[in-house]
Amino acid sequence: MQPQVPIPTPPQSNLKLALSLIALVLVGLAAYFTYITISRHGKIGVTLAVFPTTAAINLNTGQVVKNGTVYLPAGTYTANVSADGFAPLKQTFVINSDRHDYAFVLTAQSDAAKKWVADHPKEAHAIESIAGAQSNQDTNVFYQQNSIAALLPLIDTYFSIGYKVPGGVFTVTINTASPRYRYYALQQIENWGYDPAKLNIVFTDFKNPLGN
Repeated sequence: MQPQVPIPTPPQSNLKLALSLIALVLVGLAAYFTYITISRHGKIGVTLAVFPTTAAINLNTGQVVKNGTVYLPAGTYTANVSADGFAPLKQTFVINSDRHDYAFVLTAQSDAAKKWVADHPKEAHAIESIAGAQSNQDTNVFYQQNSIAALLPLIDTYFSIGYKVPGGVFTVTINTASPRYRYYALQQIENWGYDPAKLNIVFTDFKNPLGN
């Protein structure tokens, strides 16, 4: 029978040092996750996809963010996006619980920027996919908020009903010079199930019977 070799016991001081380091790491991790939780409280995680990926996104809040995920309170933001050699872009977007990604695409102007685009086909394809999905989602939201738009334009023999969005405000337009047919146009809107008093309506081709 071979004699057992005793296993050396680490010095007590080394053990205390190791335990202290472990405790310090755990405290640091706890503090980090607490900070993350507090800093993201009441905010929504959204992905800001920008092309080129090196572009800076300057928000109207004063924040400067990059391509990737950021946490922002719900609301309306204006982004000024810029990158060397690309045309700057100013774009307004709305953050809410239903939207989690937004695309910002800059147009290359300089030769160096055009070469960057040619050298990064994967990034271009990825941003096109996000931009396409964003466009479809924006269209769906538009018709959800302005369902009457799906019925327009209506062109009648004596009047027409359309819409425009000046300054982002949805406006129904009624085109006829006759007060009688303006009434019929309003009646048509009511027949569709909408209250004209709750719509922003502009009459075009209106002639004041009293003159100027």
